[in-house]
Amino acid sequence: MRTQEQTKSDADYEVILRCQKGDVDAFEGLVRKYEKKMFNISYRMTGDYNEASEVVQDAFVSVYKNI
Repeated sequence: MRTQEQTKSDADYEVILRCQKGDVDAFEGLVRKYEKKMFNISYRMTGDYNEASEVVQDAFVSVYKNI
């Protein structure tokens, strides 16, 4: 029996495969899914809204280039 977490991981894996094939909409979906969580973590680490936003943007640019 698959756990809910495994099912989520499988879904993310499928989206990543689509991204690797050039599906920009799939990447936008990843951004929408994770941007708030990443921002919250970045903001707690930096304590600055603008810096946290920049950290998240840089992270997604890096992911896009390396996916």
